[in-house]
Amino acid sequence: DLAEVAKDAKAQMDVQCAYYSGNETARTFPVGTSRDCLFNTDRYPATSTRRYIDFLQDQLAWWDKEYMKIRASRELCEQAKEDVVEKERIAAEAKKVFEETREFCSKSQVSLDEASCSNEKAAEQKCSTAGSCVDTNWKIYNGTLTHAKVEETFLQAQMRAVVRIHCYLGIFELSNVSAGIENCKHKDYRKDPNVTAMTFNAHDKPHVPSCHHDLADVAGYCVYEDKYYSRTFGLSDPCTASCCPTGPGCNASTR
Repeated sequence: DLAEVAKDAKAQMDVQCAYYSGNETARTFPVGTSRDCLFNTDRYPATSTRRYIDFLQDQLAWWDKEYMKIRASRELCEQAKEDVVEKERIAAEAKKVFEETREFCSKSQVSLDEASCSNEKAAEQKCSTAGSCVDTNWKIYNGTLTHAKVEETFLQAQMRAVVRIHCYLGIFELSNVSAGIENCKHKDYRKDPNVTAMTFNAHDKPHVPSCHHDLADVAGYCVYEDKYYSRTFGLSDPCTASCCPTGPGCNASTR
C-alpha cells in the first residue's frame, strides 16, 4: 500500500528532523564538559611551547565535529522531507489511477451484467417460440391428418384405378398380349407403391427440450459472480441489471 509507504516515510522524517532540531537547540546551550572548554593544564603543561596552539587546535576540532553533526542531521532531515513529498506524490497518482480504473471496471461490469440479461431474455424467447411453434403446427398437423384419413380410402381407390389403366396400356407393347391381360386382371394393386403412398400414418409429436440456461452466464447468480468477479470481491458492485434480484448479491461491494 503506497499510502502506508508514505506514512512510514513521514514517520522517518519526524525522527530525522527531531534529531536535527535537538542538535540545533543544544547549540545554544553549553555543550561538552569543562574539560572540553577550559584550559586544562594537565593536558597543556606550562613547559610546552605549543600549549596554546594545541589548545586552540583541539577546540577547533571539537567545534568542527559539533558543526558536522548538526550539518549531517540537517541534510538527513531535508532528504527525509523530500522523500515524503515524492512518496506522497506517487501515492496520490496511484490512488487516482486506481479510482479511474475502478470507475472503468464499474461501467464495464454494468455493461457485462446487462448484456447477460439480454442474452438470457433472447434465449428464453427463442426457446418459448420453438415450443409455441411445435404446439401450433402439431394442432394443424392433427387437423390435416384427420381430414386426410377421411380422404385416404377414396384416394387409394382412385390411384388403384390409375395404376390398373396404366398396366393395361402397357400390354400393347408386349409380344404376348393375352398373358399381359391376364396379369393385369389378377394383379393386386393395393400394394403398389403409388397406392401405399396414399396412406397417411400418424406420427409422434416432436420433442421440444425444456428451456435451460447456464446460470454461470446469467447475472445475479452466485455461480455467475464466482465466474466473472471471483478476483474482485469487495471491489465489484452489487448487480443492478434488469435480471438481477433485489438486495445484495453474493459479492456485495464492501467499499
